[in-house]
Amino acid sequence: MKAGIGITCNDGGVIDGANYRDITIKGAASPIYMLITDRLRSGDPNKKIGMIRNVKISNVTITDCVPGRQGPVFPATISGRPESSLENITLENVKINYPGGETNRSALNVVPPYPKDYSPRSLGPRPAAGFYIRHVKGLTFRNVEFTFDSPDPRPPIVATDVDGFELDGFKTQVADGIAPARFENVKQLTVKNSPVLDSVKPN
Repeated sequence: MKAGIGITCNDGGVIDGANYRDITIKGAASPIYMLITDRLRSGDPNKKIGMIRNVKISNVTITDCVPGRQGPVFPATISGRPESSLENITLENVKINYPGGETNRSALNVVPPYPKDYSPRSLGPRPAAGFYIRHVKGLTFRNVEFTFDSPDPRPPIVATDVDGFELDGFKTQVADGIAPARFENVKQLTVKNSPVLDSVKPN
């Protein structure tokens, strides 16, 4: 399976008001995947990049992530573009179990490209173990939890260019010596009931 839950906007459309709830997912290579690209394959020379907004994912459990045709197991991903952020995205009561075991420490500093292809493998390696996030306005994690069968040397969360990020009841396993999250250019960060993030400060 490419993605357990996948939402991609590639040709200038607007995806608004999608809701996923009460789902159990097994065998996904990419647990949750939201992507905006500038493929713009519509025939309209003036077509603008599209949007993804007002998405809620609730009561979802994801286990047994396995590599697939897309490549290795990828962390959940929300990837907008500098000129088109995802807006008002909520994850509530979401638990993801990963196999872990990543050994390539160079992945800590990788910056994924902005692809025209919508497949999860098009972003390549990601610097997060649990969730990679960039270019979002209004993001809420409420009772989100990551577990790992084996340690992973990457931070569970890496978030870049997020305006309004609330984490309430966030839990995760963390490898020894690794920060639980890395926040870069994250504005209006609110952390509640999440002791694992007590030591993390946004850059």
